[in-house]
Amino acid sequence: MQDIKDRIEWIDIAKGIGIILVIAGHTIALRYSQWLYTFHLPLFFFLSGLVFNQKKYERFFFLFGQKSKQILLPWLAFFLVGLVVCLLIPEWRDALSIRQMLIDFYTTNTNNIQNSSIWYLVCLFVTFCVFWFVNEIKRNKLTITLLIIIAICFLWQKDVLLYVSHNIVKIPCDRLPFKIDSALVACVFFAVAAWNKDKIKEIFLRNYSWWILMVSSIVFLAIAVLNGWTNLNSLDFGRIRLLFYPIAFIGIMLVCFVSKKIAELNNSQIKRWLTMYGECSLLIFGLQSIFIRLYLYAFNKIENLNMELYMDNPKIHQIGSFVVVAFVISPLLIFARNRIKRK
Repeated sequence: MQDIKDRIEWIDIAKGIGIILVIAGHTIALRYSQWLYTFHLPLFFFLSGLVFNQKKYERFFFLFGQKSKQILLPWLAFFLVGLVVCLLIPEWRDALSIRQMLIDFYTTNTNNIQNSSIWYLVCLFVTFCVFWFVNEIKRNKLTITLLIIIAICFLWQKDVLLYVSHNIVKIPCDRLPFKIDSALVACVFFAVAAWNKDKIKEIFLRNYSWWILMVSSIVFLAIAVLNGWTNLNSLDFGRIRLLFYPIAFIGIMLVCFVSKKIAELNNSQIKRWLTMYGECSLLIFGLQSIFIRLYLYAFNKIENLNMELYMDNPKIHQIGSFVVVAFVISPLLIFARNRIKRK
C-alpha cells in the first residue's frame, strides 16, 4: 500500500518486523506480550504516513477510490475467507449469527468469523480519509497547537463515548462505527510521519550504535510495562494516558532504527526474509489470525484443551502457534503470493 514507486528497503524491513510482532502479540499470553500493543500497530500507521504521496491525492474522490481498491477490497476478501472457514468447521458454524455478524460489521472486529485482526484495514482506510481533510487545514503555530490539544483529548474518547451512550443517546457497543474513534488516534501517527517525512528519513540516515539501541530498548520496555495495558483497537491507553503517544513513538523509532541497521547488512539472510515479510505484510496480516485460531482449534481437539486467542494457554502452544504461523505458514503465503505474481 505504498504510494511511492520505488520501495524503501528499511521500511519493508520495519513492516516485516512489525508483522512478526503482531503475530507474537496474538499468540503469546497478554501478560507477557502486552508491551507490544503500545506500538506495533501505531508502527504501521506511521509507516503508511511516511510513504504517503500527498500530491497524488489532491482531490478526496481520488483518494477514496484508490484506497477502496487497495484496502477495502482486500478486507472484503479476508472477511470472505474467514466466513468460508467458519462454515467448514461445525463449532464455528454453529456459533455464527446474523445479529452478531452485523455487530461485527459495525465494530469491524469480526470475531464472529474468527478473523478479528482485519479491523486494522478498515481503520487504515478511515485514517487515510480523516488525514485528507486534516491535511487541508493550513498549518501554523495556532492550528498545530490546537491539533495537539485535540490529539491529546482523543485519549479520553472511551470515557466520553460511554458517558454519552449511557446518559444521553445509546451508541451501539459504546463505539463509533467502522473504527472511526481508533482512526482519530491512528491519524496522529500517520500525520506526524506524513508531515515530517524528510526530517524523519534524515534521522534514520545517521549511524547509531547497537549498544545505544539495546539500552534504549530496555528503558522503553520498562516504561511500557509501567504504563500497563494499551490497545488502539479497544481505546485503552494505559495508566497514564499522556504517556501513550511518547511510548508509542519511542517504540516506533526503535523498530525503524533497527530496520535501518539491518538494511545496511550485506548479503544478510535475515534482511532478505524481513524484506519479503514486509512486502507481503498485508497478506500475512489478513490471514494470520485465522491460522492462529485453526492451530488452537486443532490442538483443542487433539489434546482436549480449551485454548483461546490471547489467553494464557500452555506455553508450548504459545510458542508453537507463534513459530508455526510466523515461520511456517507466513513463508508459505509469501511463496504462494510470489508464484501467483510471476504468473
